[in-house]
Amino acid sequence: MTRMVPFVYSAEVSYMIEMGDQYMSFFFDGALLNGDGSPIATPYAEADLPQLQFEQLGDVMWITHVDYPQYKLSRTTATTFSLDKIVFERGPFLLRNDLLNDDDNHDLYRHGNGWRYR
Repeated sequence: MTRMVPFVYSAEVSYMIEMGDQYMSFFFDGALLNGDGSPIATPYAEADLPQLQFEQLGDVMWITHVDYPQYKLSRTTATTFSLDKIVFERGPFLLRNDLLNDDDNHDLYRHGNGWRYR
């Protein structure tokens, strides 16, 4: 089983991505792309292809699935693509400061209608 996914870069330029068991190939105007035509390796098993979710902006597409890390598909030239795992370095994904610097000053207790630190 394969899954065909559109990759629309602009009103004039769009591609079709053929996704299969741990690979993706790219087509433009009916011709196979990606430099020498070889597919890109992916982590996605054939059985998981229907559950993949996609979001695209310009020449970047984000791919998500509940059982896999998130990946970013980038159009690197007019005929080549790359697939990279997304590494989250900032945001609410890091350990909270109060837990990172454990100084016993983060104990909360109820006081009146609010909360206070001990």
